Amino acid sequence: MVQHVDNHRNGAEHEITVERNSKLFELIGEEKVISHCNHHQIVDILGKNMRVNCRDNKGMVHGIESFEENTWIVAVQWHPERNHDEINARIFKGFMEKCRMYKKKKVFFNQTSE
Repeated sequence: MVQHVDNHRNGAEHEITVERNSKLFELIGEEKVISHCNHHQIVDILGKNMRVNCRDNKGMVHGIESFEENTWIVAVQWHPERNHDEINARIFKGFMEKCRMYKKKKVFFNQTSE
């Protein structure tokens, strides 16, 4: 993790390029978006089975995700739930839909047959 990145606090606006082959792109359907970043840290080294899904115009990572087919992890460096526009609504709605799907799957697999 890179600490204390300049110009990444207090809702700083950044143009973000989203990778077309990413889960994030599947959610929002846009290659260029504006983020309002509230963080001063960015990802430096990716964890196992993770990939970058978006960057700003300086190449700084603004989002990561799992690339495993059966794992849904999508993370962005801003708060979609705080930004009231269509792009962020798609991210938040997609997250909520995955939560509902997970809950149904978990309930289904935890049922016992009698």
